[in-house]
Amino acid sequence: MPSLLDTSVSESYRYIKEFVFNPTAGIDVAKELVFSDSTLIFFDRSDYNVRLRRQDDGYFSIDPDIWFRTWTTIPKSLRKLLMIQVKGKTPKDTSFQVRLFDGTDQYWWDGASWSVPGPGDWNDEGTINANIEDFPVLPDRQFGVVVNLVTADKYVTPKVTEILVLMEIRIDYIEDLVFRSLIPMMKQEVRPIANYDLPPFDADQSTIDLNDYVLDTAFNIVDVDAVFNWTTDPELLTDILDSYDPGTKVITLTTDILAGERPFILFRYEPEITYTTQQDYVEVAKVPSIVLQRLEVPVATAYNLAAREGIVDKGSGRAVLIKEPWRATLEFRLHVQTDRAVDEFRLMTKIMEFFERNKRIRSVGLDEYFRMEIIREFRDLISPDRSDMRVFWTRFQIIDVRMPFISLDTYGVRRLIVKFSEPVSPHEDPVKGGASSVPTTHAEDSPKLWEEIIEIIE
Repeated sequence: MPSLLDTSVSESYRYIKEFVFNPTAGIDVAKELVFSDSTLIFFDRSDYNVRLRRQDDGYFSIDPDIWFRTWTTIPKSLRKLLMIQVKGKTPKDTSFQVRLFDGTDQYWWDGASWSVPGPGDWNDEGTINANIEDFPVLPDRQFGVVVNLVTADKYVTPKVTEILVLMEIRIDYIEDLVFRSLIPMMKQEVRPIANYDLPPFDADQSTIDLNDYVLDTAFNIVDVDAVFNWTTDPELLTDILDSYDPGTKVITLTTDILAGERPFILFRYEPEITYTTQQDYVEVAKVPSIVLQRLEVPVATAYNLAAREGIVDKGSGRAVLIKEPWRATLEFRLHVQTDRAVDEFRLMTKIMEFFERNKRIRSVGLDEYFRMEIIREFRDLISPDRSDMRVFWTRFQIIDVRMPFISLDTYGVRRLIVKFSEPVSPHEDPVKGGASSVPTTHAEDSPKLWEEIIEIIE
């Protein structure tokens, strides 16, 4: 059954998903890319691009079905795919061809519908973009892009540096980070240990039903770590836990605890975690609890012109420009409250572990990662008038969150790169029988006497 934690029903925006091949938060590019044949195509770590691999004879393969596939992304705010753009270099007689991936199969547009392709079935970007809004990305909302690197000249290779995908999404960026990403992540990972010694048994028992006991602190117990016989083992050295059933809350022991003896239980619990947006949480009713008490979002300012983002349909020239997205650092004040000092310190330790282990947070709605770090020391707030409540606090940030709000339809600017060059003379070129000291290639880096590049913008 779907959960509200899995989706957003807020504003509709257009967002450019970036498959970038330089080191990026949360993605190990070299491990995530999938190749049709790694002997023919590879990820070039030195230049952060995907290109054909030079073969033993010094040439690139001209086979028609050499491809790579991006990692699969699952942005839960996704409603529709709108456009793709493959960015890179395509020297003369080279090109990119494309398919889409739904997490299971590759698809191409066969002229009438999206279907699973056979060998040689590829589309250019214009055909993909003319039909991409009909691609069945719902309800799973997962996709990837498959790119075929084509060359008809064995001396040159195309290079892919980045893939852009324009998505229609429904999201509130801050809501997504707080309620759908951060809080569920903390609920899953912050699991402190606590202990309680129960009253002496009235009869010999091989099991303990936790439903029979009301603890003085309302712990949400999710697991049991150990059970000891406090009476016969006061040093708590021998664990007599056999198993714990979280559904029935029944503990099974390896050794009976006899009448008159007291069990001592170590268990894991899930603290109450919330953001103070409701009156119910002004006075915290449950402890232990983690309360995100305040969020600060700085006023957005444009960093520079490069802060704008755009995507172009190479087939039609149609383009979408995202106006200077906010790249804000969100700052939170985090309060933790318990009713016992031992639980305060144990919970503090688990939160330290959480931030040490998680240097990044994944946005569920966008399936993107943002940096996260503690910026203030952990500080105890105990005072005489609050002796019944143990409280500590800290501050942390989620850094450089990208939030594009306004998008404009526009047109692409075609750039024409003209190269003027004079190659080395034939008697100096070993491919044509010349000196062996000259590199045996006619690729972009082949020897030239001089070269000049002119960029013309139409």
